[in-house]
Amino acid sequence: MIERDGSAAGAATLGAQLTDRLRDIADRCDLVVDVRGRGLLQGIELAAPDGTISADDLGRAVTAACLERGLHINLLQVPGAGGVMRIAPPLTIEEADLHRGLDVLDAALLEVAEATEVTVGVPA
Repeated sequence: MIERDGSAAGAATLGAQLTDRLRDIADRCDLVVDVRGRGLLQGIELAAPDGTISADDLGRAVTAACLERGLHINLLQVPGAGGVMRIAPPLTIEEADLHRGLDVLDAALLEVAEATEVTVGVPA
């Protein structure tokens, strides 16, 4: 079924778009200190550049801001690793839906960064 429906090829294409968008977000928002993963299974690591806010608190704030906008994002719930957000959309996701979710994540990060007075660049 995966071969027949082209899911692997689609995941590779959308995964590249996901990587590009996450790296763009990381370039503009100092809260995002790492982007990692491959295909449609990726993650971002959050940390306050000045260390004044714990990664756990940042993760909770970004998760709440995403939920307020209708996006459920998977926050790693291991104590001390709360700043790692897993992004794992389904293999069947449509391109528009992937980008709509990333737009929500971007807006949530912007809100939290502004609330915590972290540097946020102007979108290109």
